Amino acid sequence: MIQTDFLVIGSGIAGLTYALKIAQDFPDKKITILTKANSDETNTKYAQGGIAAVMNLDADSTSPTNRISIAESEVSEGLAVPVKTIDQVAAEFGVPAFIKIDVEGYEWHALQGAQAVLDSKSLKHLFIEIHFALLEARGLPKAGDDIQKILIRQGFTSHFTDFSHMHAQKSV
Repeated sequence: MIQTDFLVIGSGIAGLTYALKIAQDFPDKKITILTKANSDETNTKYAQGGIAAVMNLDADSTSPTNRISIAESEVSEGLAVPVKTIDQVAAEFGVPAFIKIDVEGYEWHALQGAQAVLDSKSLKHLFIEIHFALLEARGLPKAGDDIQKILIRQGFTSHFTDFSHMHAQKSV
């Protein structure tokens, strides 16, 4: 099992920028960046003023794979990509001390697949970018409140650093 101190999910500009910041602030810590496929296969290189990829997780949430559609691509019908929960990734790599989540409106879903990790004493901090409009469009208008309730039940305190960014810290 691979051990890591910080798990960054996503190798786009936000994930890599955050990983670099963490590496500068904590040079003695191990950082693992989880990406879809190749390290250079990111939405950032497709983005030209907007979201360039949409994961269709609602189609069949029980499937081990889902579809991803890339805007203005010859692969417009979608590609099958494996999808793992945070708990499944942690079972393989270990529970990190910090997780950053930026999943474009699937924040509540991501936390549903992270119950064991949230319960772990190893996880100390979560930083979640919450996309309220996308959650509401998916029929989850109270997902922001539900996310806070999940974190409180798991022993976290949380606060918003701005309108859409939540920092949660495990209460000692």
